[in-house]
Amino acid sequence: MTKTDNQLDSILLVLKKIRQETYPASPKEIGERVLIHIDELTCSRILTKIKEDGYAEITYGKVGNVEQLNSKYYSITYQGLQFLERGGYQGEGRRLIRNNIWSICKIIAAVGNAVIIIGISVWAIAFNKDSSSNSNEIKGINDKIQRIELNNKSFQHEIDSLKKICL
Repeated sequence: MTKTDNQLDSILLVLKKIRQETYPASPKEIGERVLIHIDELTCSRILTKIKEDGYAEITYGKVGNVEQLNSKYYSITYQGLQFLERGGYQGEGRRLIRNNIWSICKIIAAVGNAVIIIGISVWAIAFNKDSSSNSNEIKGINDKIQRIELNNKSFQHEIDSLKKICL
C-alpha cells in the first residue's frame, strides 16, 4: 500500500530468492538485488525492521566455510515465508484497512439500529397518548349517552304519566 510496505515486501522477496540460491546474504547484496532502488543505509534499516518483526534472522561472521569478522548476513525465516504467502506487508495493510472499514460499518449499523429503536419508542409513546385520549373521549361519549338515556327514560316516564292523566 505504501512505499515502505513495497520496500519491505521487495526485500523479503529477495531474501526468499536468495534462500533458494546461496543463503544468507549481506545487506549490500540484498540492496543490489532489489528491483526498486534502495540505498544500503535504507536497506539496512529495512532489514532491521524485518528482523524485529521476526521475518528474518542474522548470522554474524562465518557463513559456510567463509569467515569474515563483523559481517552481518541475513536470511528469511519460516515465519517470513508464511508472511509472504499471506500477502506480506502490503497484504497486512490491506487487511488493516478492510478491518477498519468493517468496524466503521458495524458502528454505523449500531447507530442506525439505535435510531430506529428510538423512533419506534417515540411513535409507541405518541400512539399510546392518542389511544389514552381517544379512550377518554369514548368514555366521555358513553357517559353522555347514559345521561341522555336517563333523561330519555325520565321524559318517557313523564310522557307515560301525562298519557295516564289524559286518558
